Amino acid sequence: MPKLNHVLFAGIAALALTPPARADTDEPPHHASHVDEVVVTASPLGASQFDVLQGTSILHGEDLAKIGGRSLGDVVGNLPGVSQTGYTFGASRPVIRGLGGDRIRVLIDGLGSFDASTASPDHAPSVDTATAKRIEVVRGPATLLYGNSAAGGVVNVIDGRIPEEIPENGIEASGTGFYGTNGDERTGSGGVTVALGETGLVAHLDGSYKKTGDMTVPGFARSEALRALDPQDDELRGKLPNSAVRDASITGGLSWVGDNGFLGASVSHYSTNYGIPVNIEEPGEPPEVRIAMQQTRVDVSGELRTPFLAFDTARVRFGYGDYQHAEKEGEEIGTQFFNKQWEGRLELVQKKWGNLSGAWGVQASHRDFEVVGDEAFVAPSLTDQIGVFTVQRLDIGAVALEAGLRFESQQLKADDNGYNRDFGTLSASAGASYTFAENWLAGISAYRTERAPTAEEVLANGPHAATFTFERGDLTLGKETATGVEATLKKSQGPFTGSLNAYYTAYDDFISEQFTGEEEDGLRVVQFTPVSARFYGFEAEAAVEVWRGGNASLKLDAQADYVRAQDTTNGQPLPRIPPLRLTGGVEYAEIRYSTSFLKDYLPAAGRSIRLGIRAAI
Repeated sequence: MPKLNHVLFAGIAALALTPPARADTDEPPHHASHVDEVVVTASPLGASQFDVLQGTSILHGEDLAKIGGRSLGDVVGNLPGVSQTGYTFGASRPVIRGLGGDRIRVLIDGLGSFDASTASPDHAPSVDTATAKRIEVVRGPATLLYGNSAAGGVVNVIDGRIPEEIPENGIEASGTGFYGTNGDERTGSGGVTVALGETGLVAHLDGSYKKTGDMTVPGFARSEALRALDPQDDELRGKLPNSAVRDASITGGLSWVGDNGFLGASVSHYSTNYGIPVNIEEPGEPPEVRIAMQQTRVDVSGELRTPFLAFDTARVRFGYGDYQHAEKEGEEIGTQFFNKQWEGRLELVQKKWGNLSGAWGVQASHRDFEVVGDEAFVAPSLTDQIGVFTVQRLDIGAVALEAGLRFESQQLKADDNGYNRDFGTLSASAGASYTFAENWLAGISAYRTERAPTAEEVLANGPHAATFTFERGDLTLGKETATGVEATLKKSQGPFTGSLNAYYTAYDDFISEQFTGEEEDGLRVVQFTPVSARFYGFEAEAAVEVWRGGNASLKLDAQADYVRAQDTTNGQPLPRIPPLRLTGGVEYAEIRYSTSFLKDYLPAAGRSIRLGIRAAI
């Protein structure tokens, strides 16, 4: 089969001019400090990015503001080891090290996104990137902290909607606006956090609005291979009709902030309406098929920083989301998705005992998921999960030893077909690191994780137009087990900084979507099937300062990532795996995402010039 995803990269490296530091701060230049940031998603112990053995990435401040407002997959899709499902302006979900769907947890401030985005690649995560303060990505298993649905990694969008501190001078405010030439993109967002006198109460309000026209693409919509197999007189090119997007969000939050912690809540509403620009029967003539989605969400969060019993700190989070979306052809509603879900989480950070630090936690969730309509390919289901976990770290001079353990119980129930099954999963990890020379760290970790199957993998039985497939689940599916190892090498400060992570994971009963060769309702049949599989690859990123004058500097940076995934049952590559990527300062792409079911029909967007403005107090 010809290679359908071709990416050509040109250039030697990125040239970035570091802006002068503020005159009133002694903060070191960006290259010297960015890897020392605390990654709250990776550890409840407040580990810095330098100390975390897994691959991690952080987007915040100006870096996030430049790309904010796009779909979540677009925002994080160029980070090392991260790709995306590639579903136009409206919907694109992250893919980490070749893994997507339910193996990647999308979080909002540490809790789930409570949507239907894992059910299909055309479903957008209910995440507003325009108002995000920070996005953290953990590459590789984060199962110990966030459950078996984080077997491949985590993307945590931190929005600051529940204030945790009293703002300096009593108020913080910011606003951002963007215009992009591709699709006539217009995005605006803003927020304000204000202390209510001397009461300790802090209020927060933010919102966003985005509107785009139809997306333009370089060349033809269908791939060269499809055009050769099925030539059409009126071949679609240049612009994808019905790919426009319109979305909006609004959030209000209120906290009480004291000397020893905070307690607060927020209510948010997010809505989006976007087109699906591909028709199964006539790819050259897309109909007006659109998804209208909305979610109302309530969150409660608190932290107690006063020592008690054997613990220093207690953190609690609870969230509830009421989600629904309708897939419409014109004004007619075809299929509707409903998801009502809650999740609660308690973390207890223990007091230090000599050089030993650690944390304990419990997490529980309930999901009520239903699909109604002509393409209701999954039976209604209830999923209940509860997990307990601990992570421990022992520092011995330049050596650090880490270990963690999690047990989780899941019940999946579907009354329509009498399915009711319990799963117990046990996951563990252990690692060691050594800090040497000047700000260098080398480390290795090993892990064994278990993942219970999802409702979609077990219960699917129907047409799925978004992926041009007829999906069949497997009621006999058991646990998916992964055993792997990851090595890391990092340099945190100085003229040269960088990191290298290499990994190998072997799977037993990896739940894969396999084409059977059959057709049903004119669609290719896909069967969820357990296979033996292995994944291995690496991510590397580096920056070198080549000139510094006063507070200004000039640096070169580059990154690369690679993943190889194989079905060891038959020796064949697994489908929808990202290719090798090498990126530098000058980049030319004509991209079709290999991670997408629709790579032959739907290329990535063409070039866009984006103009933005941001103000903050």
